Amino acid sequence: MPQNDQETTNVEIIQAEYRRINRKWMGLHFKALFGLALFTFVMEIAMFFVMGQAGLISTSNDIYMWKYILIPSGVNFLCVLVSFLAKRCTKCSDTVKIYVVSLCFALAGFSVYNAHSLFDALFIVFTIPMLMTTAYGNLTLTTLVATCSVIAKAVSDLWLCWDPARVSVTATATEYTDFAMSMVLLLVFYAACVIVIHIEKEKNDVSIQKELERQRLSREMLIDGLTRIQNRHGLRRAFDEMLKDCDSVPYQLAMLDLDNFKQVNDTYGHQKGDRCLQVFGGVLREACGDSAKPFRFGGDEFCILFRGQEMGSAVETCRRIQKQYTAALEAEGEKLPFHTASFGLAAYRAGMTPTQLIRESDAALYEAKREKDQIKVFQALEQ
Repeated sequence: MPQNDQETTNVEIIQAEYRRINRKWMGLHFKALFGLALFTFVMEIAMFFVMGQAGLISTSNDIYMWKYILIPSGVNFLCVLVSFLAKRCTKCSDTVKIYVVSLCFALAGFSVYNAHSLFDALFIVFTIPMLMTTAYGNLTLTTLVATCSVIAKAVSDLWLCWDPARVSVTATATEYTDFAMSMVLLLVFYAACVIVIHIEKEKNDVSIQKELERQRLSREMLIDGLTRIQNRHGLRRAFDEMLKDCDSVPYQLAMLDLDNFKQVNDTYGHQKGDRCLQVFGGVLREACGDSAKPFRFGGDEFCILFRGQEMGSAVETCRRIQKQYTAALEAEGEKLPFHTASFGLAAYRAGMTPTQLIRESDAALYEAKREKDQIKVFQALEQ
């Protein structure tokens, strides 16, 4: 897989994990909304009986039931129902579901506050919807919920008179000051939420970068710097994977090296030799595809581990590599007298060790090197 594609996959994995956490938090968010609706309903019922016994209810029982129990609780449980349906909706994206739950929570907070705005300190209920959204790390969502909460409080305090015992915020300087201070505190709390979101976003970005760096370093440990194919460390890992599924999947190993490579270095210099290795590495990456992995074994010696291919198919791939390597050098104007490669192949058999597989393919390569530019298969030793 190309490096950029691999990095993209790693980022997608991390982001998918973030989405999973968001879905889990949305579930807790919904439970908190349901808990708020249930708690306020139970408390309202309890307060009805307590205040009734104490003779503190200034209106009729019917009006009290409607204004302070049925309507507020009805709004709260309607928010719960809408959130539940949004969570179960298969056509809605996670983002839409999160927005619905968050805004319903803000509406439930407004319902609770509006019914009991007589208690000034209850404005704190508007901070809960804002706080719950910070876990998503979505500044737009938190800003929307905060805006709705601030507007809802202003509407309740300035224009609605749900509780007739409530003194208007414009009646006295003290009431007006309390109103202004509560609005300022909500804005300060929103600013604190914004700071938390920015910090969390920075932490998430750092974790993604760290993970990408870790993945890059892990790949670099397995990649040969000159040819950009895997090295012996990568080959050992590939052998470990082979031993796990070799009972059901055929494996072939090809050992190969460049013919007369020492003479290339001696005659044309090591830079020219390195260039031949780079070109050969590029040919291997292109020709092997998904069912074969190329490795640099050392010097000008390479190997290819074929998975899920029969020997005939592996031999054809080796022939294609020979032709492509020659064509690649000629296309660059590198018309050297020694631009061929020899191949030796061996098939994995049950009970073999990787060392035995290497030994057999190396023996076939020895036979191929006698004639140069040949492909030999262990035992049959046929081209």
